[in-house]
Amino acid sequence: MNILIISHFFPPHTGGVETAAYNTAKQLVKLGHNIVILTSKNEKKSPKYQIMDGFLIYRLKSIYLPEIKGFPQTSNFGIMPKAIFKLTK
Repeated sequence: MNILIISHFFPPHTGGVETAAYNTAKQLVKLGHNIVILTSKNEKKSPKYQIMDGFLIYRLKSIYLPEIKGFPQTSNFGIMPKAIFKLTK
C-alpha cells in the first residue's frame, strides 16, 4: 500500500510528533508498505529529497513564524495542496 505521512517537523528535528512519525514510517516499511513523508524544510542544509530507512522524505519550503512558548512554528499550508496533488499523480 502507498502511504503518505504529513508532519510539520521530522528528524533530524527532535520532538514527540517527529519521533512518532519516524517510528510509524519505519514500522510500515517493515510491513512492506511504500511510505512517503511530507514535511517542512526546517534547516537550510536539509536536502529537499532524502531516502531514510527505506522511505522517501520530501521537505517543503516553509514560512517560519515566531516561537510560541519555546516551540518552533512553521506554515506550509499554502503549498501543501499542490505538493499532495503532485505526489498522488
